[in-house]
Amino acid sequence: MQLVSLNADTLYEYLFERYIGLESNAANLSQDLGIQSRNEAELDIDISPKQVAPAKSGRKTKKVELDEFNFTIKQNLTSLNSNRDNNNSTTGYVLWTTSTFILKWLLYNENAVLFRRGDDRIKSLLQSRQDENERYVLELGTGISPIFPIAISNYVEKYVATDQKDILPRLKFNIQENQAECRRRVLTSESIELDNLKRRTTTECQLDVTVLDWELFKINDKTQHLLLPDGPSHLTIIAMDVIYNEYLVTPFLNTLKSLFTWYKNLGLSVSGLIGIQLRTEEVVRLFLEELIIERNFEVHAVNEPELNSSRFILLHITLP
Repeated sequence: MQLVSLNADTLYEYLFERYIGLESNAANLSQDLGIQSRNEAELDIDISPKQVAPAKSGRKTKKVELDEFNFTIKQNLTSLNSNRDNNNSTTGYVLWTTSTFILKWLLYNENAVLFRRGDDRIKSLLQSRQDENERYVLELGTGISPIFPIAISNYVEKYVATDQKDILPRLKFNIQENQAECRRRVLTSESIELDNLKRRTTTECQLDVTVLDWELFKINDKTQHLLLPDGPSHLTIIAMDVIYNEYLVTPFLNTLKSLFTWYKNLGLSVSGLIGIQLRTEEVVRLFLEELIIERNFEVHAVNEPELNSSRFILLHITLP
């Protein structure tokens, strides 16, 4: 796996190669928009590693037990198809395949150990004792899906999921319904009513949900107290499949730049992971141009076989 630096010169070659790869692999890829299901109001989603055939050598190898998760997710298909709900911004009412694909890749792909544990190039997403800092994840545009908040809460000290106001009731409900899938930590929250589940650990993760509308967002320590870290932390801002039309690019990047600047001024180290489904090339190009050229983010694309054979890209970003 490589982290490919994208700049004003290399971003165009990178996009060209990825879209050429999509064309050559079209027969093996779904050509839909990326909604997990348009027909089911309730989904059962398994997050687990791929089954690997045993080695032919006959030698016994030590089996590493990996965490698996099963989620029950209630979508809102009526709101998805409405032109009145949430000011006609309705994509957050359903689960998108970018989230399931990227989450499985981060948790189980051997090459993704770089993000799970970190190295001298990047800080780890998960708590791996790479340093003394806590791990804090802020998700932008979570939608109604609890899969990232619940799964990642097993491995971090703080997780905050955000979206527009009308999306949050269903997100909170889905988190409540799936809270038992956080088995490695005791969940606490200021914003969600959680059960007092018994765990064999006293290690906690604070999991919260709060409004963050890119069109309206302004930094305010008093009204955004849930976004504040509890102590020395490395923060990863994640966003999965939030860039799908050109009108979202500027508001999203305004918010992203404001958050990076705010947290850096508070003394945190900050990085970002952005997952994108490759649909219209013009939209992705516009996003990368503004992200890199106009906003001066340092961007690396993850060059890895499983990602490269999919419809998805994963970007690691920092702000120098």
